[in-house]
Amino acid sequence: MYIEELYELTIWFTDEVIEKKVLDKYSQLLNKLKQNLQNNSIAYDLERTNLFNSLKEIDTSLLNDEQKKFLDRINVFNKLSSLGVKEIENILFKNSLDIKTATSKLNELITELNKGSQKIRNIKTGLDGIVEVEDKIKDKTIIRLIFDNEASINNVTNLKNWSNEWYEISRGIAMMHDEAPESIEVIGAKKGSIIIELATVALITGTISKIIYEILKVIEKVYDIRKKAEEIKALKLNNQQIEKDLENEASHVEEVAIEDIVDLIIKKTEKSDGDKKNALRKSITNLFKFMNKGGKIEFSLPQKIDNNESEKIIVIVKQR
Repeated sequence: MYIEELYELTIWFTDEVIEKKVLDKYSQLLNKLKQNLQNNSIAYDLERTNLFNSLKEIDTSLLNDEQKKFLDRINVFNKLSSLGVKEIENILFKNSLDIKTATSKLNELITELNKGSQKIRNIKTGLDGIVEVEDKIKDKTIIRLIFDNEASINNVTNLKNWSNEWYEISRGIAMMHDEAPESIEVIGAKKGSIIIELATVALITGTISKIIYEILKVIEKVYDIRKKAEEIKALKLNNQQIEKDLENEASHVEEVAIEDIVDLIIKKTEKSDGDKKNALRKSITNLFKFMNKGGKIEFSLPQKIDNNESEKIIVIVKQR
């Protein structure tokens, strides 16, 4: 995780948790439970409801996987949003007849949350005035490409090949929104990663996510077919026709799926021009190849989105 991402996380936590007094509402519920230990006629429904409502309003979809993992490492992530609600429900309902145990467990949860919160405050204090989020990227959608497994970048030849493939992927999708390939701009490189900024309208995010969603459904089916082919191959039968038939079927499923996705996107964007269709087909084919080889894609939405304005998509190509 880049230091800018860590700083953005501290800002998000301040806005979503600290400013909305989520920690205070945790403490209010704990205090009511302590009072209930002395007098079991004291209800805590109001405090529980207030906390649940605040937790449900926390939008963790704005965070990328690295930021979520960081919160998890400091024992904070599972205490926010719907995960936090589940944690509290487990404590209260499993110990509904034992308020003393429920109080003790909730106190432990709050202690962990406070420790994690203090770490985030300390990080923010240390980075304030040192790290700045660039104006040109802070309100943009982030797409992080992780070159992993068979899609790994291990040398300059791999880098050249995948750069060409992602140029075609970006070009095809951009063209469907009347954007030129020249709208892709390299804005920096850090720690072996390449950051690409793609200027386009906000709709392109939906187009990319739709394509990925459709590809994921097909990849699972193709994987199952090829797994069967490998199992047949392991039997070392004299007749290898079944293995060949399964491989051909897997390839056929891919080809049909690519054409189906092309038609779906054309219908969605209402762009049926021949050149655009061919570019889109190549884009989807290369994206299919990237994901089929184990490449991963993460989305991180900007905290403020104006649907009436054009956006840019930041593509972070992460080398592993």
